[in-house]
Amino acid sequence: MDGIKENEKIEILTNKKVDEIQGDKLVSGIEIIGTKTKNRKKIDVNGVFVAIGTTPSTALTGILGIKTNKTGEILTDDKQRTNVEGVFAAGDITGKFKQVVVACGQGAIAANSAYRYLKNKTNYEKIK
Repeated sequence: MDGIKENEKIEILTNKKVDEIQGDKLVSGIEIIGTKTKNRKKIDVNGVFVAIGTTPSTALTGILGIKTNKTGEILTDDKQRTNVEGVFAAGDITGKFKQVVVACGQGAIAANSAYRYLKNKTNYEKIK
């Protein structure tokens, strides 16, 4: 986050939401509105990246004994396995690159790993 704050090309806007994406065939701008002030402002842009600002829930990690990092994200291996046999994790909850496409790929890997685990409950290597 420090690198973002120090970059003079990036303006951090708080208490704002995108109200409109403008453009004909390509994005040319956005209109934002203040969540508290209701003031409107048009910003010229040539692209939009949409992210849902939610925090993943890791409440079960302590109950199940799932290992996490310092920030509470679940540790997994390359097959999305956790340190608890038969428990897999994918997406933002793992702390890896936070994009929907990545979460979908991790979900597919986790589903395949879970299938293989249930089909043949051998050779399960726990994360150390």
